[in-house]
Amino acid sequence: MQKISVRKKGNIRLLHALIVSLAIFGGMSVARAQDGGKIKTSTNRFIRGGQMVIQLIGLDLLNDLQNGVRLDLAGEYCDARKKNLEKIDAEIRWQSSLSSFDFENKRVRFLVDGKEVSIDSTVKNSLNQGSVRSLLLSASIPLETLREIVAGGRVEMQIGAFKFKLNDGALSMLREFADKAITIRGEARGSDE
Repeated sequence: MQKISVRKKGNIRLLHALIVSLAIFGGMSVARAQDGGKIKTSTNRFIRGGQMVIQLIGLDLLNDLQNGVRLDLAGEYCDARKKNLEKIDAEIRWQSSLSSFDFENKRVRFLVDGKEVSIDSTVKNSLNQGSVRSLLLSASIPLETLREIVAGGRVEMQIGAFKFKLNDGALSMLREFADKAITIRGEARGSDE
């Protein structure tokens, strides 16, 4: 067995801590950068009245060195439960390393071609860890409001005092999700008549 000097042990520990830190902080941004959102649809015929679910999972709305905003959407149609896919449930995850940030006003708004569109949101979780602040918001977006948001040419999102423009890729994915949700709702209503 080879002996390791105290100096080398200290260097190894420092290197280990650096690798772990990079894996935690760098891994999150790498994982976010690679994941552009996925739309999933599923049906469950075993539930009385049938159930159709559409989800948009892991859509990065913003991913820069100081801020990250990720969106998950889900809508459900089930005739037996009188769920008609009129509203889409949303979770907005936001992380920021900006220290001078206003977290008191957590209202979510969209600015669509200069016109304000608000959605009702509630805070599910708020956490401050050192220089990183994170916020998890839950919202229910009427499908018609989502259609209004994605119909715009320039769409900005504002959480409290923080505002940013949605990139073309994110807006395109939101449009695809809204179109599929509207199609599912139309098909489900057509089978009911």
